Amino acid sequence: AYRLILELGWPIDQVVATCLLTGLVTDTGRFQYGNTSAETLRAAADMVEAGARPELIGRHVYEEAPFGFLGVQAAVLGRAVLEKDRSMVWSVLHASDLERHKIGIEDTDPLIDAVRVAQEAEVAVLLKDVDGSVKASLRSRGLIDVGTVAVALGGGGHHNASGFTHPGPTQATIEAIRRLLPAAG
Repeated sequence: AYRLILELGWPIDQVVATCLLTGLVTDTGRFQYGNTSAETLRAAADMVEAGARPELIGRHVYEEAPFGFLGVQAAVLGRAVLEKDRSMVWSVLHASDLERHKIGIEDTDPLIDAVRVAQEAEVAVLLKDVDGSVKASLRSRGLIDVGTVAVALGGGGHHNASGFTHPGPTQATIEAIRRLLPAAG
């Protein structure tokens, strides 16, 4: 989008710069993923020069959640399971977690990042069992292609981040993922 805006000669004001920098920050995982290039960082610098404020973007995207999120995160992390034979860590979010802590499903996107910090696992999975089906989010550190796992189960995504919806229950969903992951070597 940035290249197109430049090509068209459109002005980049503070609002546009903020939107573009927000996209860069989130798509690159705060500039820590492999898709971060010198061009990405130069574009980010251009956005800051145009008035985007990285400290506000970081706070709004990564450091703000309803108080109930803390309880949901505690429940999800308390259920985390490490399966060394598949180099996988996984957990489940239940509808009752949302009800108990009075937050909506839209507030739970950061949970997969909390699950994926386990250094022993190449793959992280979060199963959201909230509306009669199970929504699975998969993340990889790069060695395992979780995109192919998601596609095989009717979903999509790419090598390091993907997802799919499964009829459930959660145990059947995690079994389906297990069957498609290679054994840890």
